[in-house]
Amino acid sequence: METNAPTGRPFWLGNTEREIFSKINWIDYGYFYDLDHKWYYVIPGPFRIKLPLELVKNNLDKAGYEFEYRRKLEDELLKYILDEYRCTYSDFNEFIKKEGYDLEKVFKEIQCDGKLSMYELFSKYHKIFAYFDDWVFIKSDDVYKDITEILVKKKGDAHLETCSW
Repeated sequence: METNAPTGRPFWLGNTEREIFSKINWIDYGYFYDLDHKWYYVIPGPFRIKLPLELVKNNLDKAGYEFEYRRKLEDELLKYILDEYRCTYSDFNEFIKKEGYDLEKVFKEIQCDGKLSMYELFSKYHKIFAYFDDWVFIKSDDVYKDITEILVKKKGDAHLETCSW
């Protein structure tokens, strides 16, 4: 999508991701035109999940909705955080141990309808959520069909814009 108005309607302009999305309340999703001149789909929530708009478009259900895909994405993100990220980043693994979390129990307690739930993690294990920057960036393959990388960052003193990740 090589345009600066995907819906033809006005949108917020700002200097940072947080500045723009702090002005938008009570939405199911937002569009974000970034410095790389590409459109992104942003899922607000405990984590603001930014992914290529084309990836969402190419994963709509038969009725043309993205909500089933979003639920699958949320499940993949949480599995990544609690498994792959934990195994890759020893700081996070130490944090999990220090807090005394039993990951088998965490997995069970944040499941809803067979998938991991972001809101269950946020409400039951807020410290795990609070460990991370509130933005997540999803990368895709060249044809925008599959996820190739999930990027999460440990919370730092200042948020680094996802275009720099």
